[in-house]
Amino acid sequence: MKLSEMVTNLEALFDLLNSKYFESKIPQPIITIQSRPKAYGHCTTKEVWRGELEKHFEINLSAEHLRRPYANTAATMLHEMVHLYCLVNSIEDTCQGGRYHNKRFKREAEARDLRIEYDSTIGYSLTAPTDNLINTLKHAGCDTDLPPARERITVPDPAKPKKTRVKKVTHTYVCPVCLSEVKACADKLSLICGDDGSKYILKEGGDK
Repeated sequence: MKLSEMVTNLEALFDLLNSKYFESKIPQPIITIQSRPKAYGHCTTKEVWRGELEKHFEINLSAEHLRRPYANTAATMLHEMVHLYCLVNSIEDTCQGGRYHNKRFKREAEARDLRIEYDSTIGYSLTAPTDNLINTLKHAGCDTDLPPARERITVPDPAKPKKTRVKKVTHTYVCPVCLSEVKACADKLSLICGDDGSKYILKEGGDK
């Protein structure tokens, strides 16, 4: 599917959810698909798209996570729409620079068929579709890609995936005179041997 077709489909999803859960009162944002591997979605806090006569907020869905079941993508869209609803209605739903989701967000989200769970770092942000949302999508002809609830393991679908730990590469430096070795993560260190004053060199094949 072309990128333009994917955006068109997401715009149709926005219209569906806007009609169902917000009486079509949320202002139409510009919907984008961009690389944001550390988050499923994002809604701007300002109207960053400005023309001569119009200005729009932006809702972005992460390109890296669009392969999830459609119901999860819809839940992410609805999550961001709740943020937009709170923004235009002066409801303070987050703090800590927008990272921590408070109980106001939880209340507004759960009132719109989202399942919200708590995380100590991002608050009430872990998001998953409820059966009501899944049924709404099915009645609209959407393929949710999820089995019925009784056959489904209910795992929270976080708005922001947890970070994976990256193993650091260790480099070995060796004194060319006394052959003493030093290990460090940096690959551009300037080290001097305390015994003979020689400069350590990076040992070939010494990475681990």
